[in-house]
Amino acid sequence: EAEPERLFAFGFAEGVEWVLALAEPPSVPGRHRLAEERRREATLELRRRSGAFLDRLGVPYLLTARGNRVLAMWQVHGPRKEAEALLQALPPGSRLGYSAVHAGGEVQQAYREALIALKAARPGEALSFTGLDPVAFVLLQQSPEDLKALVERYLPLPPKLLKTLEAYLEARTLEVLSPSPWREPDPCPKAFGECGGCDLAHVAAGFREKAYKTSLLGALRGAPEALRTAVEAATFFPSPWHYRLRGRLHWAPEAQVLGFYAPSSHRVASLEGCRVLSPGTLALLPAWAESLKNANLPAGELEFLEDLPGERRLLLFRGLFSGELPRLPGVDGFWGIRGRGWGQRELTLELPLPLTVPVGSFVQGNRFLLAELWRMVEALVREEGFSRVVDLYAGVGFLAAAARFGGAQELTVVEVSPRAARAARANLPQARVLSMPAEAAVGQGALAGADLVILDPPRGGLSPAVREAVAAAKLSSLLYVSCDPACLARDAKVLVDAGFAVRWAKLFELFAGTHHVEMAVLFRKT
Repeated sequence: EAEPERLFAFGFAEGVEWVLALAEPPSVPGRHRLAEERRREATLELRRRSGAFLDRLGVPYLLTARGNRVLAMWQVHGPRKEAEALLQALPPGSRLGYSAVHAGGEVQQAYREALIALKAARPGEALSFTGLDPVAFVLLQQSPEDLKALVERYLPLPPKLLKTLEAYLEARTLEVLSPSPWREPDPCPKAFGECGGCDLAHVAAGFREKAYKTSLLGALRGAPEALRTAVEAATFFPSPWHYRLRGRLHWAPEAQVLGFYAPSSHRVASLEGCRVLSPGTLALLPAWAESLKNANLPAGELEFLEDLPGERRLLLFRGLFSGELPRLPGVDGFWGIRGRGWGQRELTLELPLPLTVPVGSFVQGNRFLLAELWRMVEALVREEGFSRVVDLYAGVGFLAAAARFGGAQELTVVEVSPRAARAARANLPQARVLSMPAEAAVGQGALAGADLVILDPPRGGLSPAVREAVAAAKLSSLLYVSCDPACLARDAKVLVDAGFAVRWAKLFELFAGTHHVEMAVLFRKT
């Protein structure tokens, strides 16, 4: 909150050039107290290292913390060189965004520039606002205010850039004068301004494959050309509606509403007529909301898990509540994150090998496409004769079970969540189950001797340690399942540089009605 008129009190001479940078430490997953403490420690370490660097630089500077970020302003001589040197002084995996060079008191403008650059920067990258690719930024779907600041920075736009931006700029429909063939004639009425769950509800089912591939190819601009070619030719597996077998609903006690967030807000929208939930769960929502209100449950998330037919369901309440959880109709078990609750804790998914899934553990959430994912892995293992398979991000062992059913004799399953790892042991009693992070597993040689490695990491993709270990390992084949094309592009580049070739890609509409699409890519060592 440095006020422009106070800048010179900190040693900034009149007319001196300066930049403002925002730095963010590597992310620490989790919502528990230990994770919060680690985030605080990471921010303190970031500030300590930033201060030490700026002291060595020997120029006037301001340094403060904002949440988990550190803000630094300093008198600049070589902005790019100094920003990259600052990043090198920070903990590995930090990211940094910095403003254009300023010589006056435009502190708020510089802060907005640095924030825009930080949002676009990847871990281990120092990104300047002036060097930001506008098309890449638009794809980040940030606020209109940020977009306005970016476009103003680049005005007047050259004709070639304007033509490029036409394909990516976000717009809001005011009125449909003449519907295109792509438009869904009967879209979900909740999807336009009320519920933020389905941002592609207006696209007709027959055109979604083209829409997904167009979007993916834009996001994969920096990916190896072989990956882009494979995505263009990929088989697409569409999903019917009412596909959700797991997910999270938001409980707003003040409004007595249980649903998804409205677009770009924390206001909870009701879900009457929702097309992604099963009809059984949808019909139960009003009674659940009434019971939660009567039990005085505070605001929180209600995670649900259903069986494949949508006839049985479990609930997990993610919120601060130490009382007795209410009995809810149509529910076989209701638990809190601290272990208090009633009824069953897990359900069985009736797949070719039955799969036990505890509520709160990860398994792919589309009841209709689980079978297609299973058949993909089973066929790959059976046709290629893979015997030794390693699944690095296994959850409860879904993809590993498909490999087992396809004929794999030796399975190594890695899962960081203790609850999911216990389920994986129950689901695959003959497998070696390692309850540890993937980084620890590859450090202990988990990849050695594998015929096939299955990678289904979180949205952020592979960590640097796993990426380097996989690229360096003596492997013949990798099956990479990803829900984030930008992270897949980054990891694919490293794999291709290490000698892997893209053999095929498949696309799964796991989240019908949204812009998210699951990609499965097979890499082979050349």
